[in-house]
Amino acid sequence: MLQVHEFFKGLVGGITVVLCIHSINALLGYARFSWPGPPSSSGGALALFIAYGNMLLLALRGVVTATGIAIVEELLFRSWLAVEVATDLGYYRAILISGLAFSLSQRYSHFLTLYFRSKF
Repeated sequence: MLQVHEFFKGLVGGITVVLCIHSINALLGYARFSWPGPPSSSGGALALFIAYGNMLLLALRGVVTATGIAIVEELLFRSWLAVEVATDLGYYRAILISGLAFSLSQRYSHFLTLYFRSKF
């Protein structure tokens, strides 16, 4: 029961941080929240249904993609890599090396994308 409580406490905290960041971006003018207006075509309700359906599918794809990436990153950098390095070099060095590998993968991910596109 305590683990479930801690999970939801972390989930609410994470959502709060993300909403605060997006709100600050909106207040500074870097982001804009908007809702699509009704389509201008004469399709009526069907066109409106298609437009909102496409928007819902786009949001769903974004959530699935972000969740998948987060899970893979957590498994790779916080589980597998840290354990493998800790076996050879110790716990504190493993934390530093996995953190460095994670930050470099975030910083230079576009180079990896270009590399793998050229290979396949």
